[in-house]
Amino acid sequence: MPSGPQDPCIIAVAITGSVPRKENNPAVPITVTEQVESTHAAYEAGAALVHLHVRNDDETPTSAPERFALDVRYEYAIEGRAWADRLIRFASGPRVTFRATAWGGNLVLAHARFARDESFGFVSVKPLGEKSCEVTVLVSARRSGAHVGSILKDWLRARIKRAAIRNMLEDDVRGLRQLDYLHGGLRAGDEALAAFLRWAASMPDYNGDRE
Repeated sequence: MPSGPQDPCIIAVAITGSVPRKENNPAVPITVTEQVESTHAAYEAGAALVHLHVRNDDETPTSAPERFALDVRYEYAIEGRAWADRLIRFASGPRVTFRATAWGGNLVLAHARFARDESFGFVSVKPLGEKSCEVTVLVSARRSGAHVGSILKDWLRARIKRAAIRNMLEDDVRGLRQLDYLHGGLRAGDEALAAFLRWAASMPDYNGDRE
């Protein structure tokens, strides 16, 4: 039966196709930035779903997982004088290799490897309105053993990391209250965030084989 003008419907848009390249159609979005902008334009026009094909550098389609996510890796020394930094150095070590992978924009997987242990994190961001969201953070760590000494050591290390992470997130929340998202640009007060992102992008690639 044909749909009436008032019947709800879902509009899905295929913004790339699996075959076309720029040489076939200059409007085909190839890079991540182009695909994000194309998706946003489709959403503003009324689309509810988007279907796309991630591309390699030569514009061929790919299903490689690493092309679907933003992956950041770096290594740094924990040199702060705050109580959280001192406790982390004591419990885990003075340096950390950190990796964060963002899948789809609202899911982030994190891995922090220290000299004496490693932690795994999961961050989920749920929009609640125009200017608010709910952030869920889950952190886990490997157990070092089953005997009493290891259990007590793991318990203490977990409490130290929980306190340090909570302190870090509370600082982030205080800073984020001063920020506001604006598609296509920055609002006043976002310069500090932009400066941090530029710094993170300039970090050298980390070689995972190096200790």
